[in-house]
Amino acid sequence: MAKTNNDPIAGSASFRARSRILELLGNQLIGSDQLAIFELVKNSYDADASLVHVKLLDLDTDERRIIVLDDGEGMDLETILNVWLQPGHDLRYRQRSAGQRTPLFNRLPLGEKGVGRFAVHKLGEHIDLVTRRKDGSEYTVSIDWKEILKKDFLDQISVPVLESKEPILFGGRNHGTQISISRLRQTKWTRGDVRRVDRLLTALNSPFDRPEKSHPLEFQVMLEAPSREDWLADIPDADELIQSAPWHFAFSLVDGRFSWQYEFRPPSRSGIAGRILQEKDADLLLPSTPGSRKRVVAHKDDLDGIGPISGQFAAPSPVAGVICHHTIITPCAPGASGLLLK
Repeated sequence: MAKTNNDPIAGSASFRARSRILELLGNQLIGSDQLAIFELVKNSYDADASLVHVKLLDLDTDERRIIVLDDGEGMDLETILNVWLQPGHDLRYRQRSAGQRTPLFNRLPLGEKGVGRFAVHKLGEHIDLVTRRKDGSEYTVSIDWKEILKKDFLDQISVPVLESKEPILFGGRNHGTQISISRLRQTKWTRGDVRRVDRLLTALNSPFDRPEKSHPLEFQVMLEAPSREDWLADIPDADELIQSAPWHFAFSLVDGRFSWQYEFRPPSRSGIAGRILQEKDADLLLPSTPGSRKRVVAHKDDLDGIGPISGQFAAPSPVAGVICHHTIITPCAPGASGLLLK
């Protein structure tokens, strides 16, 4: 029954989030420890990092740790207090909605929900975060999730942020963020677990766009497992897979004109002839009505707001999967590149 103006108010209260919501969200939003590490690396991508080191340390001991270290823009005190310590903050969402790109690599943020920081809770009970902006102070935040969960409500928790005028980890003009997670919840790491982490992280490394192998990548993730190097030793190198791949496809869409090239490179010992098919500055074809032989061509208006697009695909074998990469450049941000996929 609807309330009338004569009904007395029995009471009122504000919503208060209980501390255990951190635990619930960490477990429900992030499906596995491997995905949690992936989420932390995505944060590094959004922070304009070019290099991320992921270290799985002492996996065979009770002192096992996970460290994620990047050379991104780092955080100042205001960002720590008003973004990082506020789960669900909409900073990345607003940046994506406004088309705001990062200053160094012109990236659109991957994250938008503000929940990536829950990944640290998924992985372990203790976290040490060290971060520094260029020419700024170095800040350290230590969080013991076990102690935090002893409090009933989030607003009862105070997290100290320590400032070092003389940086210890990021000395000189270095900057970035390091997250160290200990007292890991997953006490047994298998070979499959570590290799799944490797597959997820190398998906962010583009094997393309390098004139030579020594050329630096725009974004590179390096995984180390010092006590278990043998678990990663036999994973094929992406460059080797591409070179040996028999099927290659490259394309570009510029000002409404579509160009593509398909190349078949059979092994020299197979006795099969290779071939190349290509077309330049062609019309972009759209799906036609079933049964119709009419070629449906994209109109220029269909491509408004879509900048130059280029991509490459390399298929090593029918069972090895496809290595692919795409770069998206929008008219409002010349030179910008999208997420690199492999």
